[in-house]
Amino acid sequence: VGALSEVFSHTDGTLKLLGVEARALSLRETVAPSGYFKVPAFMVEVLPVWNTDASEVTLASYRTHGTSLAFVSRDGRAVMVADPAHSLANLPYTGGVGILILLVLATLFLVFAVRPYYLSHRAETTANILE
Repeated sequence: VGALSEVFSHTDGTLKLLGVEARALSLRETVAPSGYFKVPAFMVEVLPVWNTDASEVTLASYRTHGTSLAFVSRDGRAVMVADPAHSLANLPYTGGVGILILLVLATLFLVFAVRPYYLSHRAETTANILE
């Protein structure tokens, strides 16, 4: 376990860490901006890409673990954190009882709508056998 450090993001929400060793970093948001949810703690694994003779790191690639809100950008050069206020996982659970009632009613409707069809089909098959 390495040393703990506290870093602050810029006002635009970006954070740049220079001179980071190739290892796994654990990141945890301590205070979320007003009106936002805190991002769950996550890990960023820094993986070096070496030149052909392994004498110099030419690029760092990243891998994230711990939350789907943290992901590597399409170009692979940055770790992005999704806006948790707009994440589906953080939407308020509203209307749950109403949705549950609708699901129960729809299931009952299906049972009562399909049963007569099934019985008439069965009766027709039985009548065809008896002829």
